[in-house]
Amino acid sequence: MLRKLDEQYSAKELKVIGVFHPKAGRNDPMDVARVQRAVHARQLTFPIAIDWERRTLTSWWLTGPSRPATSVTFLLGKKGIIRFVHPGMEYHDSNGSVEHAACANDMATIRAAIDRLISE
Repeated sequence: MLRKLDEQYSAKELKVIGVFHPKAGRNDPMDVARVQRAVHARQLTFPIAIDWERRTLTSWWLTGPSRPATSVTFLLGKKGIIRFVHPGMEYHDSNGSVEHAACANDMATIRAAIDRLISE
C-alpha cells in the first residue's frame, strides 16, 4: 500500500521512504541484490533504505511493549517529528470485501492523517 500512497500523494508533497530489514528467524543473506529483487517484485519507485542490522527498527519500534509484527508505518510532519504511527501489518482498500473491512478502515485512517499533515 505504500506504493499506492506514494502514487496518490507524491504531488501533494508526501515523501514515502521504505525501510528494508532482515526478518527475525530467517537466515536469508542480506545483500543489495536481494533488496533490489524485492523492490522490483513490488514495483516500488520510492527510495528504500536498508536497515542491515535492524537497529532503526529496534530503536523506533521494537523497544518497549510487545508488537504484533515488525511492519510499521510512521508519518512524520514537515519538521521531521513522528505524528502518526500505524502499528504494522496489513492495510489497504477492501474493494467491498467484508474480510478486509478493518484493513480498509486503517487505510482510511492513514489517508486522513496524511491529509491533516499536508494541510498544516
